[in-house]
Amino acid sequence: MKNKALFGMLGFILLLLIGANVASQLKWDDQPEARNGVLDLSKWDGVGQKVIKLKGEWDFYPKQLWGDMAEAKTGPLSKQAHVPGNWSNMLLNMYDSQAFGYGTYHLRIQFGEHQPELQAFQVPLIRSAHRLLINGEEIGASGALDDGLKQYKGKIKPYIAYTQIRTDSIDIFVQVANFDHATSGGIIQAIRMGPPDLIVQEQQQFAAFEFGTIAFFIVFGLYFGVLHLQDRGSGWIYLSFFFLCTALLNSVQGTRWLLAIWPEMPYRMTVTVYWLCSISILVGMFMYLAVRHEQRVNRLFKRGLLVISSAMAACILVMPTAISTRLLPLWLMVSFIVHIYILLVVLRNLRSGDEQNRYEFWSFCLFSAQALLNSLVLFGFGELTLWYFVQMIGFSIAISYLFLHQFFRAYQKNEALTLELHRVNRFKSEFMTGISEQMITPLNAMIGVAEARLHADESLSMEQIHDLRLITSVGWTMRRLVDDMMDFARLLEAGIALTVRPIHLPSVVGEVIERTRYLVFSDSITLMNTIPQGLPPIVADEQRLQQILTGLIQSALKLTIEGTITTKASVLSNRMELEIIMQGTGITDDTAATLVKMLHLEDEASRPLPYDEHLGLFLVHALVKLHQGRISVASGLAQEVVIGLSLPIAIELLAGSSAGSFPEFHGNSVDLSLQAQGLVDQRLRSRKLYESQETERAEILIVSDDSLNINVLVKLLAMDQYRVTVVKKGREALKRLHHMRDTDLVIVERILQDMSGLDVCRNIREHFTSFELPILLMTSAGYSDHAIAASQAGANDFLVKPVEWSELRVRILTLVQLKRSVGARIQMELAFLQAQIKPHFLFNTLNSIAALSKKQPEKMTDLLTEFGHYLRESFRFDSSEPLVPFERELKLVKSYLHIEKVRFEDWLTFDIQVMTELSFWIPPLTIQPLVENAVRHGIMRRADGGHLEICVWQEGGDILITVKDNGVGMPAELPPHAEAAPLTGGIGLANIDRRMKQLFGYGLTISSRPGEGTEIRIRLPMEKVGIHESYTG
Repeated sequence: MKNKALFGMLGFILLLLIGANVASQLKWDDQPEARNGVLDLSKWDGVGQKVIKLKGEWDFYPKQLWGDMAEAKTGPLSKQAHVPGNWSNMLLNMYDSQAFGYGTYHLRIQFGEHQPELQAFQVPLIRSAHRLLINGEEIGASGALDDGLKQYKGKIKPYIAYTQIRTDSIDIFVQVANFDHATSGGIIQAIRMGPPDLIVQEQQQFAAFEFGTIAFFIVFGLYFGVLHLQDRGSGWIYLSFFFLCTALLNSVQGTRWLLAIWPEMPYRMTVTVYWLCSISILVGMFMYLAVRHEQRVNRLFKRGLLVISSAMAACILVMPTAISTRLLPLWLMVSFIVHIYILLVVLRNLRSGDEQNRYEFWSFCLFSAQALLNSLVLFGFGELTLWYFVQMIGFSIAISYLFLHQFFRAYQKNEALTLELHRVNRFKSEFMTGISEQMITPLNAMIGVAEARLHADESLSMEQIHDLRLITSVGWTMRRLVDDMMDFARLLEAGIALTVRPIHLPSVVGEVIERTRYLVFSDSITLMNTIPQGLPPIVADEQRLQQILTGLIQSALKLTIEGTITTKASVLSNRMELEIIMQGTGITDDTAATLVKMLHLEDEASRPLPYDEHLGLFLVHALVKLHQGRISVASGLAQEVVIGLSLPIAIELLAGSSAGSFPEFHGNSVDLSLQAQGLVDQRLRSRKLYESQETERAEILIVSDDSLNINVLVKLLAMDQYRVTVVKKGREALKRLHHMRDTDLVIVERILQDMSGLDVCRNIREHFTSFELPILLMTSAGYSDHAIAASQAGANDFLVKPVEWSELRVRILTLVQLKRSVGARIQMELAFLQAQIKPHFLFNTLNSIAALSKKQPEKMTDLLTEFGHYLRESFRFDSSEPLVPFERELKLVKSYLHIEKVRFEDWLTFDIQVMTELSFWIPPLTIQPLVENAVRHGIMRRADGGHLEICVWQEGGDILITVKDNGVGMPAELPPHAEAAPLTGGIGLANIDRRMKQLFGYGLTISSRPGEGTEIRIRLPMEKVGIHESYTG
């Protein structure tokens, strides 16, 4: 019962579609029609405002070609022909075909009082040649016609003609001749009359819709053609053939878009294309059905259709149009049988109850309905309307939905298998990740014990040290292997996300080589870095780039027994070309093949999964591909192999940048875990991290070229009211430190444009100790040995990005407090040491005063005065001032020398030459300790005493001060920066040298020879020590 109801409903739907096609050809409007050759528009209110079809009963004069009423009145009586329609029954069998012949259509239009001025006439389809005349004047034509075949030339081309209406009625004559189409002729589609703007508008809308339909079919044809390339056994090629032929068929009917491309296209060619496309459409649809339902399609029927279709196509190609069109009824009968057979096949499939077969049935019902409509038009019994194109589009959508339904069914079947495979793979990845994480703890313990033993016990032999270093090296290697296993699991499961930004390649390579040197236990292999510093940045993930370079260099170390490993780089075609050149013993032609195998550079189809030592280089290759890079291996000269690495450079950063400098990079990565691109939680903006005067307005220098990290750091540090200075290059930071005497902390990015962060740390430590200027190193690499590298470079602390913002603030606070506390202690010690006077100096001076009081009271008075000056200048010291006027320091020196001169008399002579103005500053206790050191440890150790010379002069933009003596000199083995014997107040040469470096960037220059004396030179830049005009002393 259910099947009967279903078939009844489907049959009703099919009949409804057929009825809709037939009804579309019937009249449903209230426009007037012609009666007995006259169209009366005098009572129609649409004259000049609407478009009207000139249909109804026209006068028809067979075998006559008349152009005006005078000729028509003198000729035979006319017949009444229904327009539009086929004229087969109107030609009185003048030729062997009922549709062959010629004649004249006539229609009189009466306008009455509402007479329009300019009217347009749209001529869609008159078969096969015609002339359009109004009141005896020709306004349009298509082809060439004659009363015979001598001058006849068939052509069908739609057009629009215009004429001026000057009378209350017009006579329209249409001369028609047809000797091409054997089944239909005459005015097949009604001529339309109306205002020019409305006619053009409707024509353009219809043409646009028709063009969109053609494009729609072409897209579908190409789409199913691509599907056929992926799956050649599903019949998609027939659907592609069907849609492409449908597009071509629609281009030669209606607006006839093909004529726009080929205006001179012969009429025979148009008919041939139309016929071949009609045959191909039917055969293509049937073959698609035969492939999909091979078991239900009769093979004999399929072969018969292919034979008949081929014969029909051959006849169309060989025979003239007048003969080939006679086969149209035969082909329509074949087409009708094929459509019935297709519907029977799909109806039989409906019994299975499969939803897919229902969509298939709907599709073929639409296909059969539009085929019926096309047949009516072909025989001249109807017009080509939008309903035809709507059905074609509906059929295309239904077929596409059928394909999508089939695709999703297959997708759902595969999805279950895919989920199961993913579950198994995820279990494997999780198992491997879990084992790897569990291995980290014992590895760290092993490395820690070996490192502790290596650095704590000084009685180890060289062999024991070598063994411990080997253990730590193996531990680090195993640790990296564990990290590679975890990366491999991530790569297989979800891929590795990259955080790319511009990276300075020379700095990264230099740091990798520096870290890798610890793996070389002998001098047999030399690592050389020849990459210039001026190269442009590359686009890469800093951590992964380090992993790539470390893997390649370690592999080169494994394959090189003795020789050199050199790195070179250059820019070629907007890419950075890096070469790792292996030269030496053990490098053969097989080495390149081994590297190719280890890097998995073979064909991906034959590439095996990585194993044991090949895992690291497999990840290297995968990471290089993620960076859109290339890796290659080539054999160079004898005993030489070159590993090539090509990476993209930051091209957008080079536009408008000068040599050696690059504009800001607004990266696509967030290296600090902050909300909304580094914006800090509103709850934390209301108060600082720690209320303490030790960190109030601390001066922090940020050295980074990552604009995003800079913005985040500035926002964070502003919360604690720090003063922040930002520079983007290491050399600029070193230069800036010479001017920023009050810097409390330096935050350094490990990779910079011109040098590495480790090099910046080393340069800072040449002038500042770790207590005088703390350094926080920020790195994006997660290797465990970075802590050792950072500590050896002089960094107080380091953080691995991405960092947690609260941890960063706490670490900055701790380092700032450390610096402030140590600085305050140093200032207190300096003040205390300056305030105290050694007892023996005090006793000697007082004894000298007592001795002079009896014999030389004048000298006693002078000595007492200078001693008072000395005490006053000593107690005048202010620990909060890093600089004091030079005049004050000079008074202290003169007072000291005067006292010592009175004590030692002729054993001490001195000369002070000041050859410049005294308007400059100097660090306190700079010259006096040097003078005291020269007197006590230089001159007084000579048997006959000596001479001291102090010179002050200006040279260019600097003040030069020399303290020179001819004493015993310094030992040759004592370096200039070594701690000399403590002087007055405990101020040694090393302390003075360090203070000078902190303030001005360079320290004391000491020149000494044993037995000849010592010269100490001080250089003071005027830009830093010059006294301002407002200074009053």
